[in-house]
Amino acid sequence: MKLFMFPVLPEGEQKRPELLARNPFGKLPVLDYLERLLDSGGSFLAGSQVAVGDCTLAAALQFGRFRELDFLVDHPALSRWDAEYRARPAATSVLVL
Repeated sequence: MKLFMFPVLPEGEQKRPELLARNPFGKLPVLDYLERLLDSGGSFLAGSQVAVGDCTLAAALQFGRFRELDFLVDHPALSRWDAEYRARPAATSVLVL
């Protein structure tokens, strides 16, 4: 059984074929939100320490890597956060990178 997810896009926004080529789920507005949040210079989503949201985001991005989805190309702050989060000793001791 295949599961396809179609995100709800803001009214009037069209799916962009160039994004669909890299991401079969279409444009993910949540990535734009996280990009803005992390672009403000924070180390973690909710402040200066790792929180549940960071762990959840790391797990979601790990699944994306497993499926070879290339959805961080247009999100440099999120890409930076991902690399820094995975480089932490606590993460390198449990993640298969």
